[in-house]
Amino acid sequence: MLPFKPNKKYNLIALYSAAVCAIAITVALLVFNIGAISAAVAPFFSALSPLLIGAIFAYLMRPLVNRIDRLLRRPIKRAALSRFLSILLTYLIIGAAFF
Repeated sequence: MLPFKPNKKYNLIALYSAAVCAIAITVALLVFNIGAISAAVAPFFSALSPLLIGAIFAYLMRPLVNRIDRLLRRPIKRAALSRFLSILLTYLIIGAAFF
């Protein structure tokens, strides 16, 4: 009988194919059980939705706050006061745009 010589190339190919099979099985199980998964995950997302909405709102308002802060930084020497006023003015501008 011939001695066994492991081949790194074929071992890597076998590892990749096993990983692809495992991922395919996982995706298939997720697709076929989507109702149970969404029922289990829905309370988690409903609890996090206010935080997510707030983060998106803050991300969208940041450029306006930074621009107003740069404009106010010259006349007002204190950085904390100019930042507070820029955030306040941004809320007023967004509120006026909604009303």
